[in-house]
Amino acid sequence: MPRSPRVCTLIVVCLLAPIAAFGQSADRNGRISGFVTGSFGDGGPAPTIGLTAGYPLTPTIRVELDGSYVRNLDFGRFFSCPPDRVCVAVVSFPFTLRGEAVSLGGNVVSELPWGTRRVRPYVLAGAGVAHIRRTERFESFFPRRRTLTSTGPLLTAGAGVDFLLGNRVALGVDVRYRRMFEKDHFQRSDIPPNVDLTRIGSSISYRF
Repeated sequence: MPRSPRVCTLIVVCLLAPIAAFGQSADRNGRISGFVTGSFGDGGPAPTIGLTAGYPLTPTIRVELDGSYVRNLDFGRFFSCPPDRVCVAVVSFPFTLRGEAVSLGGNVVSELPWGTRRVRPYVLAGAGVAHIRRTERFESFFPRRRTLTSTGPLLTAGAGVDFLLGNRVALGVDVRYRRMFEKDHFQRSDIPPNVDLTRIGSSISYRF
């Protein structure tokens, strides 16, 4: 008789173990996520698309590869004569400055403890590289345009939350601050050499 509680406990553990293992296997699988977002900040608001691929290192920490494309960046309208300089005998023509950016980076993502398995908040940080293209369009008597490109480091920090719809599909809300370091083509006080963007939007993830 004393063995009966132990036997019952062993049976219960054996029955629950596959269920627990199934949940852990879903958490430990790799994933791919697509983002449809908007970027705000220097040159924003601007539409942004992104794609990430992640692989877990532990049940709560994973690494991911993040690629994104930002288009229709509008940096504003300027004059050929900078505001902090005296331009003598030179006509100051206006020009608009637009651009786009492509970035690729790696992030470390840490899930935060939560009461339910279906809600997964997380924080992330990482670095990478960004390629930025700016186009000047001069509004003088002889309209012309000039394209300037540069490639530099990228820093990322953010947070988000995933809502699991099943063992493989999740919907999420994601906010990421991104600083793109760019070559200072203009050397002007009114045109920042770096690009600061905050990417806000939704995502859909699939776990393999």
